[in-house]
Amino acid sequence: MTIKIPDATIKIIHGYEGLAGEHNGKYYAYHGKADPPGVMTIGRGHKLTETEVRDGTYDNGLTLNEVDELFAKDIQPRAERLNKLIPNHTDQEFAAALAFFYNNEYAWGPSGSPGKFHRAGKKRETAGAMLQYIFSGKPKKKRLGLWRRRATEALYYLTGKVVISKRAADDKTLVQELAKAGVTTSPPS
Repeated sequence: MTIKIPDATIKIIHGYEGLAGEHNGKYYAYHGKADPPGVMTIGRGHKLTETEVRDGTYDNGLTLNEVDELFAKDIQPRAERLNKLIPNHTDQEFAAALAFFYNNEYAWGPSGSPGKFHRAGKKRETAGAMLQYIFSGKPKKKRLGLWRRRATEALYYLTGKVVISKRAADDKTLVQELAKAGVTTSPPS
């Protein structure tokens, strides 16, 4: 069963995954600053498999159209898995959860707190739990970029508003809008 990917999901993912590795109109694999050592990414967050690296699958780069096709191929199975994990959801909740799930599937599974709270019907607690998934690296530490993404996803989950944050003024808007929705947070320092 093909699931239509919500426009808000695409907007959030594109707002934070962005596009990098462009050269002369094509997109090439690159090592993102948030990626673990040795992990290469192409397009909108596609992590290259060992086989893709070994075979040079993307050595010639991708056109923007091919990037979009790869993204659609990557997100569809995630949408199907998420739909099974949280079968009871509004379109808005699913859109926010899928943007999160594209980046971190574990959180919505049987052991992850956002998924547990959602399945229990605790909307505000779900959004608050989303904001706990902002750690990465070794040693693990809070990352501003992850906080911005999680705050955007939590805000959309609660209110249907999308605020893509790339600067402090947008961070302030996220904090204020989430507070209005009953969730207290602040960007990591």
